[in-house]
Amino acid sequence: MINGKIYKIIADHTPDVYVGCSQQIYLSQRMACHRQNNRDGIGNYGDLFSDMEENPPRIELVLSDEFENTDMLRKKEREIMENTEGAINLRCAYLSPEEKKAAAAEAVKRYHASDKGKIALAKTANNRKIKKVNIKMDNLKHETGEELDDIIYMLNVLRDKMNP
Repeated sequence: MINGKIYKIIADHTPDVYVGCSQQIYLSQRMACHRQNNRDGIGNYGDLFSDMEENPPRIELVLSDEFENTDMLRKKEREIMENTEGAINLRCAYLSPEEKKAAAAEAVKRYHASDKGKIALAKTANNRKIKKVNIKMDNLKHETGEELDDIIYMLNVLRDKMNP
């Protein structure tokens, strides 16, 4: 069992709300991390930190409870986030196994569509062709003996030129 807290960060000058969870003892520690992340340009806090002089954001406890594990804490955070008006969180706190699988498939699809992914796919196709040629060469060598050594040597040279 873990002790977890679900909190929201709000400010008087904006309807934006950031919902988060933490296992830290003091929410002030977590708020300090959010302030530092905002200064470093990490995370999406909308307009929450835009008026630090007049209306600094504040952190409010929504729920403090014991949870079976971190996944259960994040699942509860997601539930609260989805029911909070003005929530600006970009990332979902908890993904079900099905959602994780779908997200991974989408990431692979995006990678394959990128320039790097296209190069990787082309290289994979070339390596498969080379592997087939190598198998055929080995079979020929076993069938005909040493008489094809010169031809095999030339094919190896050509293969090396194709795949440096």
